[in-house]
Amino acid sequence: MAAAAALVAAMAAQMLTAIPHAAPVVDEPAHLTSGYLALTQGDLTVNREHPPLVKTLAALPLLWMRPVLPPDRPGEGPLQPARATEDFEFDYSRRFLFAANDPGRLVGAARIPIVVLTLAGAVIVYLWGGAVLAGAGGGRSTLGALAALALFVFEPNLLAHGRLVTTDMGATLFTLGAFACLERSFAAASGAAGRRWAIGSGLFLGLALLSRFSCLLFVPLLALCAALDRRRPAGARALHAGSAVICALLLVSIGYGFTGGLFPLAHDPIGGRLHTEPLASMESSAVLRWVPIPLPRLYVEGLDLARHKNRTVEGPGYLNGHYSRQGWWSYFVQALAMKTTLPMLALATSGLLLIAIGQLSARAGRTGTEQRRRRARLALWVALPGAGIVLMVTAATRAQIGLRYVLPAVPFLCLAGGTACCALAHRLRGLRWHAGPALVAAILAWHAVCALLIHPYHLAYFNELAGGPDQGYRHLVDSNLDWGQDLVGLGRFAREKGLSRLNLYYFGTADPARYGIQASAPEPGYYAVSATHLMGVYLPDHDYLAAFRALPPVTTIGHSILIYHLDEVPASLKSR
Repeated sequence: MAAAAALVAAMAAQMLTAIPHAAPVVDEPAHLTSGYLALTQGDLTVNREHPPLVKTLAALPLLWMRPVLPPDRPGEGPLQPARATEDFEFDYSRRFLFAANDPGRLVGAARIPIVVLTLAGAVIVYLWGGAVLAGAGGGRSTLGALAALALFVFEPNLLAHGRLVTTDMGATLFTLGAFACLERSFAAASGAAGRRWAIGSGLFLGLALLSRFSCLLFVPLLALCAALDRRRPAGARALHAGSAVICALLLVSIGYGFTGGLFPLAHDPIGGRLHTEPLASMESSAVLRWVPIPLPRLYVEGLDLARHKNRTVEGPGYLNGHYSRQGWWSYFVQALAMKTTLPMLALATSGLLLIAIGQLSARAGRTGTEQRRRRARLALWVALPGAGIVLMVTAATRAQIGLRYVLPAVPFLCLAGGTACCALAHRLRGLRWHAGPALVAAILAWHAVCALLIHPYHLAYFNELAGGPDQGYRHLVDSNLDWGQDLVGLGRFAREKGLSRLNLYYFGTADPARYGIQASAPEPGYYAVSATHLMGVYLPDHDYLAAFRALPPVTTIGHSILIYHLDEVPASLKSR
């Protein structure tokens, strides 16, 4: 237990010390503004394409900070963006965070609840890992649980997204909790205990649905795992799974009723009557017509908006120098292969293969009864969710802009890695000097060193086979590498060089002026180019900044902003 506590503390230290180094990323202004309006005004109409739970949790510290709310309309005139539109969301959140308040102070505080959610995920991995990775005889697997926990707390993608005001970490934690509790409901010694675990699974599932709409994709996967677990009779399995789904739907309705209906008649200081209808007009979404599920109207509207934005995603996807508006079936698998540390990749892949081979051996009748049950449990509750989440997200989304969309699969990959560590230690247990645990410790130490070397720039992590973080932009951009987070470092660079202005091609929603960065028209001198714009992903002309691609940068800021020094302006920029 002391080792587990030390690992969780190490994860907390990594994330907390990294927070001041990152400016608000693309999604954070809108999410934080939306959460604060939901808490203080009961307004769920801003940033509707994401459910409110994680955003309101992140905004909780702001209740004590009492930030200034800017006016609804910044001025007079007919061209003001209408409320509840994306233009209003962008304009208002930018004015709220960067014009009316101190962005570093607000965002720094709002990231703390997300860190807490991430640490809760680490605790679940350890506690559930000890049970689900247990060997014959029902005892806990301490080695497997610690190995899975070590993989989790030093996983660069979890460290990166686990401290940002986005919905990704909430979806990851609550999805993991839903699977863990439902598995425990089948392992419980009594029916009453099993039902309690099933209700816990429903609560986690409801929280997941209140965190991110894509978590609806995982409901059939959860039901499939329940249907295939033979430790309970069919009736009990149906009862547990049904109880979980009903609890989840009730929680979604209560959640929208609370955040949207707590202040339905409150005075709105930013102008106009609030548009909140928490539980009025219960209906089913177009995407759920085949299942008679009642959902709050605002939830349905948000779900349909998210589906629309997924169909009409802005800009093409980018992978290995290629662009595509249709995406690639291998996108998320390749992203995992490039942005996962090599030891984690080796352990997770080995663990999944061992589980698959073990399940085949069990079906062939070459193992004992207890071992067959253990391997079936691992196949159902570790391998199936880990692979299933990636496949379902790949099939359902065209928004191939970041590994974060499959982040809920990563804890299951950590558990698969824990399985490989157990197998490795078992195979080498006959050797002297405790060779098995020592080798496992060495592999995990390698994994930890990868995270420590990239600190505090975990978002930009790419493994050695992908060329490392400085070559990452050749493979992936956007939230895989460059999400607008490095204005803090760029401002420091400008101050050290005594630059009053520089040529800036910045990808992000933060205000460079708040970090002491004044952009100039193209002129000789220093050029700061975000990696996403360097590759031209969202520019009308993908080759607009191609002149820089063949030049070695003077330096890089956080691996996401490349600095060049030119004595003359490139011809392609003069003509634009």
